[in-house]
Amino acid sequence: MKERVGDPEIAELLTPDVGEYPLFAKRPPLDHEYMEAFNRDNVQLVDIKNREPIVEITKTGLRTTKNEFEFDIIVLATGFRAYTGALEAFPIRDASGQTLAEDDWSAHVSEVHAQTLMAQGDKVDSWMMGANIEDHNPRVLIYFGGAHVYYDRLDESAAAGFPELEFTKLAS
Repeated sequence: MKERVGDPEIAELLTPDVGEYPLFAKRPPLDHEYMEAFNRDNVQLVDIKNREPIVEITKTGLRTTKNEFEFDIIVLATGFRAYTGALEAFPIRDASGQTLAEDDWSAHVSEVHAQTLMAQGDKVDSWMMGANIEDHNPRVLIYFGGAHVYYDRLDESAAAGFPELEFTKLAS
């Protein structure tokens, strides 16, 4: 990564610390000329996390603790809930208000996950663990046991009449 950026200081800012980010714990930057973009005259990297936090959005752009930048457009990333967002937006609950019986499945998913390199994602607050969601504890959101195992478990549950669930038709 450092070989692809001309300015050593910018290269250092862009390159993750291997102690902080174990290999494949976060999505690796693939070859799409992202790093080379920082060699262009019209691209500037500003470290708003550690060196120059944003103070305010102004009428013409934004102001950091050290500079003011003018922009025609500012795009704000508001975050997202990977994998579970749609499911959690439509929670299915039982009569007591409890969400679906997921404890056993979550324990199995965590057990499989712990056997992979992706378990290192716990250490870097990866969005793949849901760490970007306020008021949520990071947890395994993807099943790493293979699609065939996942589908076999679904088929077993369906064949047994979904013993994990109890369906009740509500009076209309």
